[in-house]
Amino acid sequence: MSLYIAWTGTNSKLNVRPFPSGPQVTMDETSNDGPALAFFNNQLYLAWTGTNGKLNVISSRDGQVWGHKVTLGETSSNGPALVASSNLLSLVWTGTNGKVNMIYSTDGQTWTNKVTLSQTSKLATGSAAGPFQVQALAWTGANSILSSLCGMGIGNAQETFLSGSSEAGPALGFYQSQLFIAWTDLIGKLNVMPSSDGINFGTPVTLNQTSKSGPSLAGSTSFLFLAWRGTNDKLNVSSSPDGKSWGNPITLDETTKVTPAIVMAGF
Repeated sequence: MSLYIAWTGTNSKLNVRPFPSGPQVTMDETSNDGPALAFFNNQLYLAWTGTNGKLNVISSRDGQVWGHKVTLGETSSNGPALVASSNLLSLVWTGTNGKVNMIYSTDGQTWTNKVTLSQTSKLATGSAAGPFQVQALAWTGANSILSSLCGMGIGNAQETFLSGSSEAGPALGFYQSQLFIAWTDLIGKLNVMPSSDGINFGTPVTLNQTSKSGPSLAGSTSFLFLAWRGTNDKLNVSSSPDGKSWGNPITLDETTKVTPAIVMAGF
């Protein structure tokens, strides 16, 4: 298994590379927002909102050669979330009307069964998939309060209002049978909070790290990874064995103005 990181460069071009080192791919595709990554059916998938507002998905079998780009007939003012479960990819985004939307695919090419929720946000949403096809969503409301939904039928799931506040989009990740939410609080500090059921959340951990954007999360078998844009715009990644104790970050030379994406891939 390898950790991959993707980001929008300061020139608006999309980039992908293994972390902490490996060959970097810079695409001709551009975005004003952060991309999303997922690993599904032995392929990496990258999703982004184009500079024209259209949602796009592209795939790779090795993290180097990318193709089979699909441009959906959906638009957003923010970057999307992309999540893989055992048999489905789900793309989550905030529509230009502020509504939270989801659409699904079994191959990354054909996207169907769009669901539009009543919840609204002006920022990017976070999403994660856990055991038994449980999906979770998180977003920042107009009042900066974080909210979440978690369940097998996400449209009928119970909404939870969390104790955290943010002016950026949150991130979600399942790790060791727990759901974790990460966010940048109102003073720029990074926070991570666990939940055993997606409804009741534990005590948040505030890291001694700051960001101007929202973070991203990814779990492996033994570590939870957190990626973020530092206040100097450089990419950072830290890891934790339990979601509580976080190691010193590895800082890359690459820079971004928006949220990066990370995922574990097992080519």
